[in-house]
Amino acid sequence: MNRNFWIIFLVSGCIAIAAVISISGLNQFGATAPAGQLISPIRVAPDIEPPIPASSPTAPASVFRCTELEAKAYDIVGTATEQDKQFYYLRLYWEVPPIPSASWYDVIQVTEKAGCERLRGREYFITGLRTLTHNMKLETARDLEKQRYRSDLQKYDRSTLQQRLQQQRYFTGEQIWALEQLKITVPSGVERLNNQAIESGTGDLR
Repeated sequence: MNRNFWIIFLVSGCIAIAAVISISGLNQFGATAPAGQLISPIRVAPDIEPPIPASSPTAPASVFRCTELEAKAYDIVGTATEQDKQFYYLRLYWEVPPIPSASWYDVIQVTEKAGCERLRGREYFITGLRTLTHNMKLETARDLEKQRYRSDLQKYDRSTLQQRLQQQRYFTGEQIWALEQLKITVPSGVERLNNQAIESGTGDLR
């Protein structure tokens, strides 16, 4: 009987220890991300190379820990600073050499303490998306969008840019402001976002 008792005692102890480890692991790493927070991929695999610069200037390596993994090349289309935060507005390309029509935009925030976070990218189909003013001042968001559209004017001719804008359903207030400043026609019938989110899968905000 003493032998059976010790066997049961040891098995129970192992189960209890395993449960404590499991719970502490969940508390440390989190089963789910906080609501509204994007989960940015970390480029740790040795066979995944960061995108190459398609033009100058170049971005610091810390930015590419949060760019989408499919990116093969990039242009910096806008930068801004707020206290300890650095913002990088990137045009990312699927292929090398870069094809302007096969591109999208990421906005990356970098801080020394927290590292990087992707504020805008292609995942809006899954997560929904907010305007940039959720993460920065209105003046900063306006300046970034103006830099982006000024870069677009240099990359595309005005007619091509207008055609690309026609495919966009939603515009943020800062995007509309930037387009008006650059005398680029805002397509008619678009829906304007003023510091609110698009729910998942309901639209295309670029």
